[in-house]
Amino acid sequence: MPAEEMFVFVKDVVFPFIKNLPHADLFADSLKDSIFMIPSAGLLVSAVSIIEHLEITHQNDDTV
Repeated sequence: MPAEEMFVFVKDVVFPFIKNLPHADLFADSLKDSIFMIPSAGLLVSAVSIIEHLEITHQNDDTV
């Protein structure tokens, strides 16, 4: 996905969706007052790249 398209999708679709999950969930409740603060598509792409290189899916079943 192109960087700018990913940025808009995460900022306008993914982040609001997670933030507005039912607040009975502890994770959702902890995000209720959160603010999306990644200022640019380039920084988001860098963050995603760093997370991908952590290979956390190989660490336990919760991240598969």
